Amino acid sequence: WEPANIERRVREVIKISKLWIYKGNDLAVDAVDILITFLTKNDIRGIGGKKITIIGAGNIGSKLALFLVERGGRVFLTRRNKTKLKQIVKTINTIKPNYTHEKVHAVQNNYEASKSADVLIGCTNGVPIITTKMIKSLNENAIIIDVGKGTVSRDAVLFAEKNNIPIYRVDITAAFEGFIKKSFIIEKMIKKNIGKKIISGEKIISGGLLAGL
Repeated sequence: WEPANIERRVREVIKISKLWIYKGNDLAVDAVDILITFLTKNDIRGIGGKKITIIGAGNIGSKLALFLVERGGRVFLTRRNKTKLKQIVKTINTIKPNYTHEKVHAVQNNYEASKSADVLIGCTNGVPIITTKMIKSLNENAIIIDVGKGTVSRDAVLFAEKNNIPIYRVDITAAFEGFIKKSFIIEKMIKKNIGKKIISGEKIISGGLLAGL
């Protein structure tokens, strides 16, 4: 038995059309980062020093934790499996840049992790894990983002609606358009910008080409 390689299967079939590869989870991470950046644009600190709680330390939640701690957020990460949670948090804190003063913290209890948070992100896979109690414990004007599509319980949604508390569901449109634009740009760079010439006996390179001079 061999695991399926979707990219290889597509490449075997597609012979004429242009094929660009992307990961949906990575676009979701990028989209959340863009959204938080926009929502905190009027704060001179951005997300620096803010408490960010991520419920669900899976693929997306873990990547988000690294993104946001690198930007100066105090990140609190939860997961039911205590052993895996500790491993993930230890890894993130090990690979983050040395100049990043903030750290990622492992917390088992979702409510305790959410207390006084400035940003609450649900990353469980459609499991309604964010409760009314958790929303009530957040700081004023906290940002709530549903990444896992259905991570906020019905009661919590009704409470938020009644109290004019916005809940954002992640939309990858901006991230996807950015990916497409970057793909066009890198294609243009490789085809038209990257190269080398000999001018007056000197080798001139452009666009980042270093090897093969």
